[in-house]
Amino acid sequence: MTFRMMRSLCALAVTLFVAACMPQVPAVFSPEGTDPAVAAEMVVVFAPSATPLSSPLTPSMTWPLVDAAVTSVSPVAAPVIVVATQLPTTPTIVITSDYANLRSGPGQSFELVGKLTRGQQALVVARNPESTWWQVAMSANIGSPATTAWVFAELAHVTTAAMVVPVVVTAQRATLSATAIPTPRPVSTSVTLTLATAVVPIAVSVAVDGCNPSNPDWRGQGKGNPEYAFCVRKDLDFKDGDKGGHLELRWDIYGVQSVELRFDGGQRGLRQQVSLAGAYGFYRGEFPGCNKAELYITRKDGKVVGYNERFWCS
Repeated sequence: MTFRMMRSLCALAVTLFVAACMPQVPAVFSPEGTDPAVAAEMVVVFAPSATPLSSPLTPSMTWPLVDAAVTSVSPVAAPVIVVATQLPTTPTIVITSDYANLRSGPGQSFELVGKLTRGQQALVVARNPESTWWQVAMSANIGSPATTAWVFAELAHVTTAAMVVPVVVTAQRATLSATAIPTPRPVSTSVTLTLATAVVPIAVSVAVDGCNPSNPDWRGQGKGNPEYAFCVRKDLDFKDGDKGGHLELRWDIYGVQSVELRFDGGQRGLRQQVSLAGAYGFYRGEFPGCNKAELYITRKDGKVVGYNERFWCS
C-alpha cells in the first residue's frame, strides 16, 4: 500500500467519522464510481434536507392564543347622575275643597274672620298640637283686619315644610258663634188707673215668651214627657242630614233658662253653652269615632234635663 493511498484512506476515515457525528444529512458524491485515488481529492458536499432542523440552542416558544369570541370590547355605560329635586322650604297651604272658612282660633266655635276658595294659597305660620288646624298669615286680598287665622286641615294640602312650624296651644272658645235670638223674659208692670173716686194700683204679670201648657210648642205633661216643661219650635236635628264631611245641628228652644250642647261617646267630647235658638256646624274629622249630640236644658225652676239625641260616626 502506497503512502498516497494510506493518506486517502485516512482522509476518508476522518470524513466518515465527522459525517457520523453530524446530523443525518444525505451526502452527495459526484460523480459515482470515482477512483479511490481520486476520492481523496474530492470535496464532500452536504445537501440541505427538506425537513427543517430543530436547533438545540433555539427554545421552543408557545404564544398565548386570543379567544376568537372576544373580538371587541363592549362600551361601558356612562354613570347616571341623579340630581335630587330641592324640597319646598316655604310652609304653604293650598285649599283643596270648594272653600274653607278662616276662624280666629282652631275650632268651629271661634269667630269666622274670612274665607279661602279652591286653589288659593297662604303662608303657614303655626299649627295646633294635633295638626288638625293650621294657622296662616292673612293676605291683603282676603279683606280681613286680622293678621292670622286658622284653617281646618282636612280642607287643604300643606307642603312638607309646614310639618315643622311651631305648635300653638289655644284655649277653646267657651261660647258658640251663632245667630243669637234674644231670650224673652217674663216682665211685671204696674198699671195705674185714675178713677173718679180713687187711684187703684193693679199689678199685671205678662209672660212675654208665651210658653205655657196651652202653647202648641209645649213639650210637658199632656203632650210629652212631664220633665220637658218648656216649649220647642224646632227639635235638635241635622240641617242637611248626617251625611257628608260637614254637619250642622240646629234647634229652637224657649221658656227655659239656658241650653248646653254636649257631644259624648267619641274620642273627643264637647260641653258648650249655646243660645236658646241657634246652630252648630263642624267637620266629621273634628270628632273621631261614633258620637251622640244632646241638648241639656236648664228649666225655669233650675232643674237640668237632657232633651233630643242625634248620632253620627266619623
